[in-house]
Amino acid sequence: MSSEIILAFIIGVLSGLAVNGLIKGSQSLLINLFNPWLENRFYQDAKVEGMWEGSIIYPGSGSEETMRGETLVFVLSRRSRKIFGEMKSNDKKIYNISGEIRNSILTLTYSSKEPHAIDRGCFTFMLKENGRMLQGGCSIYHSVHDKIATASISLYRLKEHN
Repeated sequence: MSSEIILAFIIGVLSGLAVNGLIKGSQSLLINLFNPWLENRFYQDAKVEGMWEGSIIYPGSGSEETMRGETLVFVLSRRSRKIFGEMKSNDKKIYNISGEIRNSILTLTYSSKEPHAIDRGCFTFMLKENGRMLQGGCSIYHSVHDKIATASISLYRLKEHN
């Protein structure tokens, strides 16, 4: 009789673990597949997909004038609110970018595609001029100068993805 109780207990624990695994798997599937599909289907915010170009403008210190920095080209793609793509600088460096857009505010982070480079930073943009311009600021780590800099940046839409 005690072996029957132990067997029933083991079967109960195993079936509880199996049901828990099924619930967690279904929940993960729902969150990772269905929610992004549903958000993408009913997405109503600004469409920022496409190619954007602009220059970083570093502020001067004291009586120095502002200094125009490198020209950047962003190629953005979107899935619901998530933004991803590439950023290319005029010195031929390529960076991975990712972020999200909410209420016409776009936040992005970037990191170098080169495995040994540590260049990284973040951007915050506001969509302006009826979706033709992204205006904002950035915080950038320069590995060459070994410092963190802030700057303003404006991007202009070159072309949209279809």
